[in-house]
Amino acid sequence: MDRKRRPYGSGSVYKRKNKYWIAYYSGGVLVREAVSLDRGTAEKVLKTRQADVIRGKFRLPKTGKISFVEMGKKYLSWSKTNKRSWERDIYSVNNLLTFFGEMRLSQITPFLIEKYKEERKNTVKISSKRKIERRPSNAYVNRDLALLKHLFTLAIKWGHADYNPVKEVKFLKEELKERILAPDEIQLLLEEANDNLRPIIMTALCTGMRLGEMLSLQWSQINFHLGFIQVEHSKNGKMRKFPMSSVLTETLKNVNKGKGEHVFMNNGKPIKYIQDAWESALKRAGIKNCRFHDLRHTFATYALLNGADLVSIRDILGHSDIRMTARYAHSSEELKRRAVESLAPMLNQAKKKVEYSQIIHTAGESENNGLVSH
Repeated sequence: MDRKRRPYGSGSVYKRKNKYWIAYYSGGVLVREAVSLDRGTAEKVLKTRQADVIRGKFRLPKTGKISFVEMGKKYLSWSKTNKRSWERDIYSVNNLLTFFGEMRLSQITPFLIEKYKEERKNTVKISSKRKIERRPSNAYVNRDLALLKHLFTLAIKWGHADYNPVKEVKFLKEELKERILAPDEIQLLLEEANDNLRPIIMTALCTGMRLGEMLSLQWSQINFHLGFIQVEHSKNGKMRKFPMSSVLTETLKNVNKGKGEHVFMNNGKPIKYIQDAWESALKRAGIKNCRFHDLRHTFATYALLNGADLVSIRDILGHSDIRMTARYAHSSEELKRRAVESLAPMLNQAKKKVEYSQIIHTAGESENNGLVSH
């Protein structure tokens, strides 16, 4: 056992076997924790513990409580059974593991979660294929926090925790990006997309379907005779149908139908990832600041522009609340212009009536004043 300690104020970091421990005082009580395999991480945890003690936010670790690693495994097992988006949960759990590691759930405090937010937000990753530096958006960080919050909710339900520290943490502000592709941008994008991506883009523009729904789409869900696509397991768990336009029908009939059940295939395998192809198409088309999800926004906006009502758009998009639909159906400049112009006939008629009344009134006053010649 290596008892060589490095002091940090009233605490210290030391190594025992292959793991780094921290020691510090809380209310006169000496607390020791096995923290990490990495000294740097242990030093950061010690500083956050000491800060929590000073701020009065420290909760004394309870022995026998489950570690984050263990709870993460339990959560993913539950997620795989209960959620269609469980693969996305793996990504968030791995992000959280890099910071919280083998800490016990009772050791995770609001201040420590704030530090996670800070470090996660400043993490820079370089794309292996395109060599582009990327930082996670506020939305991505919030997805991690949302999972952590739900993880603690289940931990409390299962008797592994008695406190949810995420409830005291403010999520990052997410800016709603209103990016609607113009008709010329849509044409350029379709021209520059490769043969595998083009029909996926067209399906998104014709139906507003989510990317995950399209990549999991199977031929058995498409009824060319009656002209609709049926999604049995949407995000909200409800079945819904998409009516197919003639353009979409022709697009899907021209998709090379391989031996598999999935509609969108590449080299005999279902397509699961399109980001690189999407970014390449955007670059060639000269389109900036556009996410694939913006095609869903574009569909909703043009559907509204061409006379569709919000209730119909809500049903197609699969929203349970029409207020969510209103977020997607952003007002374009053309929509604003139409809204203003729709009042013009009524206002013009009212204006003419006022002008006519003024003429009659003026004529009457002139006659009464003897100014009208006979």
